[in-house]
This record gives sequence, C-alpha cells and structure tokens, in this order.
Amino acid sequence: MNCLPACRSDRHLRVHVRPPLPVAGRLPLPHHLDRLVIAHAATYGRMLTNFGARFAEKVVDQGGLLHFFASSYPVNGGLPPVAEFHEIGGEFHGLKIPQFPSPFLDLAALFAMAFTLRRNRVKILHTRSAKMSAIGALAGRLAGVPIIIHHQDDLYWRNTSLGSVKRWVVGKVEQALSTLVDKSLFISDAVLRDALRIGFRADKCVNVGIDLNPILLKAARVRLSSICARHPLIRNLGIPDSARIVGCIGRLVPEKGIDTLLRTAKLVGSAIPDSYFVIRGNGPLRSKVEAMIVELGLVGRAFLCTQVIPEAEVPDLYRSFDVFVLPTRREGFGMVFAEAMAFGVPVVGPNMAPVSEVVGPGCGALVEPENVEQYSAALRALLRDSGLRQLTGCRAREYALGRWGGDASANKVIQVYCDLISSKGIAADRCLPVAVRRSSSVPVHPPALP
Repeated sequence: MNCLPACRSDRHLRVHVRPPLPVAGRLPLPHHLDRLVIAHAATYGRMLTNFGARFAEKVVDQGGLLHFFASSYPVNGGLPPVAEFHEIGGEFHGLKIPQFPSPFLDLAALFAMAFTLRRNRVKILHTRSAKMSAIGALAGRLAGVPIIIHHQDDLYWRNTSLGSVKRWVVGKVEQALSTLVDKSLFISDAVLRDALRIGFRADKCVNVGIDLNPILLKAARVRLSSICARHPLIRNLGIPDSARIVGCIGRLVPEKGIDTLLRTAKLVGSAIPDSYFVIRGNGPLRSKVEAMIVELGLVGRAFLCTQVIPEAEVPDLYRSFDVFVLPTRREGFGMVFAEAMAFGVPVVGPNMAPVSEVVGPGCGALVEPENVEQYSAALRALLRDSGLRQLTGCRAREYALGRWGGDASANKVIQVYCDLISSKGIAADRCLPVAVRRSSSVPVHPPALP
C-alpha cells in the first residue's frame, strides 16, 4: 500500500484554489472572454472534466458563457458528468451520439448540435475525441461558429494494427478534418510529430500540454500519515492488508495491453506469493479478460473491477497501489502514469513515446514493449524493496506535481482563444447578460437564448 512518503517539504503541499491574484508561474491573462459564448464538446463527457476542467474553469472565471456538449448515452461505461458541468459553471446539452459509428444517429446529432450552437450564438467551439472531431467541426461550420478548435489527444492513424491501406485512408480523413478547424491542440510531442507527418499544417498546430485534474491535484497535495487504509474496493476483494498490490487503471481495449499484464502477473505471482494485481476498467474486452484470468490460473491473484468509482475516491485507489503498471501499446499522452506518480506511486510502462515523455528519470521503470520478462523483472525489483519503492514514489510525486501541478496548459489554451479572437476581430454579443465569475458565491449557468 502506498502512502505519501515523508520526504517532501511543506512548500510542495500547499493547495492553491483559484487565487484572485496571479501567483508565480501563472500568466496574468486579461478578461478577454467577457460575454463570449464558448462550447466544449466531446463524445465521452468525462473527457471534458478529466482533461479540460482547468481551462473550462478559466473560461467562466474570465466571464465567458460556457456550454458543454456530450453524448447522453453511456460511453466507455459511463454517463456524462452533468453535475460536474454545472459545478464548473456551464450548461449541458446532451446529444444522441452512440459510442460506435451509426450513420443515421450521428447525422441527426450533427444537425441537432448545429441548431443548438446557432441558437446560443456560440463564438468558440472547442472539441475533443475522434468522433467529435468530425461531428463537431461539421456542426460548427454549419452553424457559422467563427472559431473552431480541436484538441487532438491522439490520432487513430497511430494504430499500427489497422494495416497499411486502412491507415493511409484514416490518415487522409484526419488530415482533411484538420482543415476544418482554426487550431489543432496537442498534449504530447509524439502525437504532434505524427500529425505533421500526415499533413497537418504546422502553423495551425500548438502543443499546449496538459494539467492534472483539479480534484486529483488538490488530493495529491495533501500530506497523509504513514499509515492509511486501502480503498474499500481493495478491501472488499479480500486481499490481506500486508499484501503488495500492483494496480492498473485503463479501458479494456486491445491497445491497453491488459493481456500482457496478465501474463506478467503469472510470472510475478510465482516469484512473490503475496503480490496481487488489481485492474480497474471496463470495455469491449471484459469477457476475454475474465476468461484469461481463469485460463492463466490467476483467480484469487488478479482481480478485474469494472464498477464506476466516484472521482473523489480515485485518490484513495491510487494510494492503495504499491506499484502502478500499464503495458499500453498506444497512448496520446498517458495520463494515468502522471496521476499515479502524483500520488507517490512508482510506475512501470513501455519505453515508447509519449509514455517516455511522461515518466521522468527515477520515477519508475520503462521496459521494452510487450516484453513480459522485462515487465516482470521491473515489478519484482520494486515489490521486493520497500526502500526503493518509497524513494521512487517520492521522486515521482515531486516530478509530477512540479510538471503538471499548475495551470500552465490551461493558460496556453486560453491564450489560443484570445489570439484567435483578436486575429478574427470577434466581439461578444453585448445583449447577453454579464456572466458571474466563479469567485462569486452566485452559481453560474449560461442562459439558453430564445
């Protein structure tokens, strides 16, 4: 079980909650978003809160009128976080977009979205996720939205299992969609480099990086005692308190490499009898993963937990892990590595970009992708040496909070907004009411216009 090691000075543990004045490392941004109607859209609503909460808050802080668009259907096993959208200060619009392609429903959602964008006089549309890159950009153009931005978290073209012909077609489609937007934002150098390879215009691409989710960041900065209880999910599995736990959080899809993890678990379990593996995730491979646990004789050692965990409980889940591992085959960034590190958990992953951009020196181990023996050796070394785990976890936490523990990425996104507003001469609708900033005790909810 991992608790925060007592090797961090108090200066790293202060929690800053939206101070009214700029602090060190923050850009003093002017209130250029007053009364501007801005929409954030993704097929999977939690993408907007997990990865975009900080700059969404800044939109509202600067007087913008914020709207959220996401599928009202369950996507990746979860419904849209409507309460969190409202807490940030935005209005939610549910779209009937299924997780997988459905021409009729997708086309209907496109026209519904275009109608709502036009009705609410949206000036900036900021989209995320592959499906929304098409639906959102086309709806924005149809609605006459003057500024359209897409957050290119990853490229489907990077999936090498597609085959050369299909990859070529996918690359052409993604490049064509990029011409519909004013800016493409990236969170890693690896994805940006690949985008340029397939024809994205360099002058329209910006690497804005990423910030830790504000809720997780606040929890990561809190100092805990040397003894803390495991998450109830772990305790309910019947794992002994003295056990050493290898944790994994990821969707059950081929690119996450859960099959490699289970083969690794078999080797590690043979060498370290009191080691257990906890996999938190859900997805289309659920039945295959459950079958593989049985086939490899891992029942009682490897546990698959598919239930949704409230965001407020995620910190305790990370802290329950002694080591975090994800043998991923493709990432746009690798946020789970950054989150685990922020909670002082040593990480093990593949030595490939962009994971190699995320895992800093001394924060864990990077091994040859798909090499079960190397994964097993790295995990055994960390599980057997508590001193090494504590030292590695301490370095990982310091590195993660120092690199992603502010709002540098959010400031870059807002700066992109302001630059495009200035270059296009966009003005707010002065007939709209002035937005109440988040520093006020009055809740903010943009009005739906008649």
